[in-house]
Amino acid sequence: MNIENIKIDFYMFLWEKYNDVFSLKEFEDKVIEHLKSSEVFRKNQKIYYKVLKDFFLAHNIAFNEVGNPIFSKLEIINYEDNIFVDFLVKKMEKMDKIFFEQESKKDIKIIKQETLSVFLHRFENVLNKQESYEIIKASIRRFLSLSKKDSIFFLNEKVVIRYFNLSKEERSEGIPVEELEKIYKKLGYEYYSQMVDKLMKELLNKELDLNYMDNLTFHRTYIKIIQQGITKKLKGDFKE
Repeated sequence: MNIENIKIDFYMFLWEKYNDVFSLKEFEDKVIEHLKSSEVFRKNQKIYYKVLKDFFLAHNIAFNEVGNPIFSKLEIINYEDNIFVDFLVKKMEKMDKIFFEQESKKDIKIIKQETLSVFLHRFENVLNKQESYEIIKASIRRFLSLSKKDSIFFLNEKVVIRYFNLSKEERSEGIPVEELEKIYKKLGYEYYSQMVDKLMKELLNKELDLNYMDNLTFHRTYIKIIQQGITKKLKGDFKE
């Protein structure tokens, strides 16, 4: 078998197994099983590893050396689109039960603590916690088709999703649409969005701390508390 045929055959194998499995560990097991049983591999290891690295690079993952496990010392090139996100989204699609808490509402949704634990477990010994969070955020964003304006927070071992809303029938964070439009014109959307994201993180660690507030109380009071926080933040920055 010539070199080009070796490359093509192995690349096709990788694509086939990539579409069949739901985690990097499963993928790695399939690759190892295949390589161990290949006489051609033993004679052409450098070619196989080059194809493997190119395959990962095409999925925005780089690694400088093949270790044990094979996929050690990985570097994520693009956190929004990569192998980890692909695998986790496939896992989300196969989950038997929806992972939102029952009390979640239209504009604020909370992903269960046990669900987050399942997600984090998938990346143990492969990614650090911050990298895992970034992958989980990107996966949730893709799975739920969230817009860039929607926010995702990790707080108290849960995931909180804040949907951005600017329809004429609804209000965003309790602020009337007409007022929001004035704020955007004066301060810009980016300033407002970053300010609200920062405020949400502060509130979810204090007044809206889910460790000390049941979900029913949270959904009954959060709009008012957020509205008060925004008004306080904007005082001095925005004037009629």
